Amino acid sequence: MENGKTNNKEPKQGRFSSPISREQIPVAKPKIKTDMGKTMLSESVEFTHTMPLDRRQLLQHNVAEIRAFIEVTYSGGQHYRHDIVDECYDIGRSNSCGIQLFVGNISRVHAQIIRKNSEYVLVDLNSTNGSFVNSIQVTKCILRDGDVITMGEAKMQFFEEKVRRAL
Repeated sequence: MENGKTNNKEPKQGRFSSPISREQIPVAKPKIKTDMGKTMLSESVEFTHTMPLDRRQLLQHNVAEIRAFIEVTYSGGQHYRHDIVDECYDIGRSNSCGIQLFVGNISRVHAQIIRKNSEYVLVDLNSTNGSFVNSIQVTKCILRDGDVITMGEAKMQFFEEKVRRAL
C-alpha cells in the first residue's frame, strides 16, 4: 500500500488483447436437410447473410454479346480481318469457303470454325498438311482469345471479345 492506495494491478484488457478460446467464438451452422439422398442447405441459415452462388450461372446472364474474328497474316505482311458472325465457317482455297486463303499447302476445304455453346471450335477436315493451334497439330480444338492458327503457309490469330452488360 503506497500513500493509502491499494495496489490491485490486474493486467489492463484492451479491445483486442483478451484471449478468446475457439469454443467461445459463435460459429454459423447452416441447417442441413437431406432430400432423396442429396444433402442440401435449407433456406434459413443462422448467423450469416452469405448465400452460395454458382459463378457460371451468375455470369451467363451478364454476357451481352460475343464477338470473334480471325486476323490472317500473309507472308508479304498483309493483314486481313474476317469477322466470325455465322455458326460455321469453312477455311480453305475454294471460292465456296467463308475464309478463303490464297496460299500454298492448303486444301480446298481445309478446316472449319464452328460456334457451339458460346465457344469456337476449330475442326480439321482431314487436310493433307494438318491444322496447328499454338504450334500443336490438332484435329479438333476449342479456340481461346489470342490463339495462333497455322495452316500451310497461312498464319492466323483468333480474337474473342465477351462484352458484359452492367448490372
